[in-house]
Amino acid sequence: MLFREALWALALTRASTAHVIRRQDLDPSAVSSAFPSETVLESVAFSPSIVSETSAPAPTSTALVGKGCTGVSGLATEAKASDPDATVFVPPSLALSCLESVPVDVERDIGVIEYFLPYVSFQSTLGYLKKPPQGYLLPGVDVIGGLVAIREKLRKGGYKNQFEWGLDVKRAFGAAADGHFSYSPAILSVFGFQRTLNITSVSSDGLELPKIYDVDDIVRLGIDSASEIVSIDDTPVQDFVGKVASEKPFQDPDAQLNFLFWSIPTAWNGDNSPAFMSARTLPDSHTVKFANGTIKEYPNQAVVSSAVDFDKITSGDDLHESVEIPPPPGKGSPGTPTRLRLKHIYADALGQTETETEVTPSAAPSATAIPGYPEPIVIHQSGYVSGYFLNGSAAHDDTCVLVLSSFAAPDDSLVDNSINAEYEETRRVFQTFFKECAAAGRTKLILDVSGNGGGLVMQGYDLYKNLFPDNKAWSGSRLRAHTALDLMGQNSYEVLGGEQALLTSIFLNPITGKSYPKWKDMFGPAVFAEDKETNIMIYDFANKSMLFDPSTETPFSITGFDPDNPAPTQPFAKEDIVVLTDGYCASTCTVLVGLLQREAGVRTIVVGGRPLVAPMQAVGGVKGSQVLPVASIQQQWETIITNQSVVVPQDLVSALPKPSNSTPPLMPIDLSKASVNYRNAYPEDNQDGPPTQFVYEAANCRRFYRPEYLADIQAEWRDVADIAWHGAKCAPGSTVSADGKIDSKVPAYSDAVRSKQSIYDGPGSLTNAEWLALATNLTGTTEGIASGAGRRGVELSVGVVAAVLVSALLML
Repeated sequence: MLFREALWALALTRASTAHVIRRQDLDPSAVSSAFPSETVLESVAFSPSIVSETSAPAPTSTALVGKGCTGVSGLATEAKASDPDATVFVPPSLALSCLESVPVDVERDIGVIEYFLPYVSFQSTLGYLKKPPQGYLLPGVDVIGGLVAIREKLRKGGYKNQFEWGLDVKRAFGAAADGHFSYSPAILSVFGFQRTLNITSVSSDGLELPKIYDVDDIVRLGIDSASEIVSIDDTPVQDFVGKVASEKPFQDPDAQLNFLFWSIPTAWNGDNSPAFMSARTLPDSHTVKFANGTIKEYPNQAVVSSAVDFDKITSGDDLHESVEIPPPPGKGSPGTPTRLRLKHIYADALGQTETETEVTPSAAPSATAIPGYPEPIVIHQSGYVSGYFLNGSAAHDDTCVLVLSSFAAPDDSLVDNSINAEYEETRRVFQTFFKECAAAGRTKLILDVSGNGGGLVMQGYDLYKNLFPDNKAWSGSRLRAHTALDLMGQNSYEVLGGEQALLTSIFLNPITGKSYPKWKDMFGPAVFAEDKETNIMIYDFANKSMLFDPSTETPFSITGFDPDNPAPTQPFAKEDIVVLTDGYCASTCTVLVGLLQREAGVRTIVVGGRPLVAPMQAVGGVKGSQVLPVASIQQQWETIITNQSVVVPQDLVSALPKPSNSTPPLMPIDLSKASVNYRNAYPEDNQDGPPTQFVYEAANCRRFYRPEYLADIQAEWRDVADIAWHGAKCAPGSTVSADGKIDSKVPAYSDAVRSKQSIYDGPGSLTNAEWLALATNLTGTTEGIASGAGRRGVELSVGVVAAVLVSALLML
């Protein structure tokens, strides 16, 4: 029972709704009702005699309360009669009937598409998604064409209801497989669809191909007695979970699959728990067949969002009015836009934002341990970086483990409410831990980045320079060169007066080591077969102004770039460092791991993924090096046109961003959570090749999950140490070594690693004739203006403030 209790105690620290909920948002009572109880889990546990059991809270029969939104309202009223804060569960079919009763709002839906098209042009990967190179494992997509096709389908009366339209919009964004590229219509937030079936993929020894099991069976019975799942709803289980995984925001199919399953690292970092249990739509139950012949019925459920009050909602029209129609100006609501305001000139560049109401982030709490992990040697105040001595056998007494759960606090708090104090605290953890390892005679280091979704990018560079102080830390990147970006930089880059040195020194021309003297020198565009991009640029880490915190009036310098504070000596030899990842690694994490792989030659070991005799990539999350909220683009554009009297030709107006006082016609109107990937990263040895997002980079070795990893993180670390330094073998097909052991070289790309979901047939499909026919009218996009991209001579006043342009160029 200790194994079982440990697993579910950790699982219950996370929510299984259809959207990401962080730990600090969880209400224990809501979580306990959202997950099956200990007693109920026993009732659906594996047993040859069980044919059907119910593990979800049983809602009142819809026959007693009505259908559609009327039925949901009745169940909500019933549930809240005794407890106003109760979590409301309804059958998925009832939730769907409510959503499908919302009449399609053609005019506003078209308005939403046309509102967002100019912002989508900032997505840096658009051209490569339309023509993906060989190393990209997923289907390509024409995102702009997809949104245009949705608009044309609306005009032709092709949608039956709002929910159908909302799903297509979500599919168009999701097909980019980019965690930085995000927008979700409000209609999709009314219900969270949940499975009560919780699965895992485990191998008996980490070498044999894994199989899919009910988690409860594995926990209670062990892998020797549990029966594997063979099908769900008569679909082979690997095909079923592969289809579910393909909707997750990762550019690698193995990482997509891993994201579905519960693990100690992902439980700690606060993402969906687990992602397989949540969906956009679901039937009322799943029929699951096991290898031993057992058939079980697992009920599904829909959870009513606590933000939606069904007391006065009894129809689709009511729901549309309540959830999708923005409130009148001045009324305010949870969806009222928060206008981003710069803390200082580099605030957006450093990931710092605050609302106009001057909300100050709370100080970071003082963490002492992490659930599921051993006692740390040293830990960050917010817990997201921690160091451990690996114990359990004499063979591992030389090994340290640095856990990097994230590069930012789970609740976005800052140490002493200061960005630089946050950097200093993280550096303290790195350097203190490395000293403790040396003092203990431990010469080996496992860097565990499992579940790391990114954070403050300079944290990644600083750790790299602490590990390899003499290395360069390459930071090459490009932006997509399109009309709006050109207008934002044109005629302002060279005329910033006293601010010019401050602005232009942030990014350098890597060839000259100096700033680009003119905007056109930086903008280019450089023309590639896939798209037009700016010329390549790198950070000037030696410039102390780049990381200046006005709250303390102090600069922060990346380790090794401050002559007054020399870097410490290299703490570990490269062959004594290994990176452990589950493929989840995204954003800042990919910057760090990319440098370790390409520049330092550090080996990587990845765990999990599809049951293939093949390698797996170490990094499966978005490799873009900068996310940019739509609200920030909006603010930057407003500053230009409001303060500087920009004159824009009429044929460009509809294709350019809107000022922040112009909101979309449907909720959400707070655009701080809608975002694009603004900056593509490039390897130093192939600066004119595809961005790293489209480059296949296998890990040096792969292992599959063992059941022990569900309860003992050190069991996983010991296996990794044995692979890296004690001759243990990798999973077959995952290493170049003939003896099956890890090698300093990595396997090359082969078609065997491509996703089985090779065809995307939604909006933006490159193969679906219906969608292709709808994607031809590019009115309202920069792609639809023949002379738009690269157009010059548009009149811009020379007084554009430096903060706006820096913010536009440097969002991280």
